[in-house]
Amino acid sequence: MAYDTDFDPEGFMGLGDEELGNERNAFSAALAGVASGIIKVPEGVVSLGAELIDLGADTNLAADVEVFFDKINPFEEIAQEKAAGRLVEALVQIGVPGAIGFNVARKMATKALSGKKANKYLDLKRPDLIKGATKADELNNYDKLKAAKVNIQLPRAKKLYRKGNLKKNANPGYYYDDITDTYTKVGVNENGIPFIEQSNITFEELIQN
Repeated sequence: MAYDTDFDPEGFMGLGDEELGNERNAFSAALAGVASGIIKVPEGVVSLGAELIDLGADTNLAADVEVFFDKINPFEEIAQEKAAGRLVEALVQIGVPGAIGFNVARKMATKALSGKKANKYLDLKRPDLIKGATKADELNNYDKLKAAKVNIQLPRAKKLYRKGNLKKNANPGYYYDDITDTYTKVGVNENGIPFIEQSNITFEELIQN
């Protein structure tokens, strides 16, 4: 699907200030981008979250582990044991048997701690990664709604207005509202004038209709 950059010249598809301040949200968003394939992890850079996703972990679990590694001191004597223990806990949660999980966790912990010492540990809180991940998530949902035959429109809901008034040439359909993370439905009356038919529609409600 071609991405129309004209409607996003100022890059407003990133997370808000409040979300950017939440470490778990930041890691979750960036991991979603890594998983989607939109953001590529550079060769040689360590990202445990991406590896956990590959193993079948959900985003929140991977984000928790990434936050842990972001805070740990890689030069502590017991850092590797603490890291491996955290990873074993995560791996067991996604169905990896304890004995196998321990060996996998030791290798992942060694890789992560070595990466931190060599400054090759991916900072998933970087604004550019978060912005890209958020964009990836929104466009993935756009594709899903298109496939479900929903009349989804690519411009965001905020682009429907000019000087506080609904544009007269607004097309009927559904528009994503990044402020509320919901969708707005635009209809057209008998005179051909567009109006807001419904707002605050969740993705789940839209995909099920």
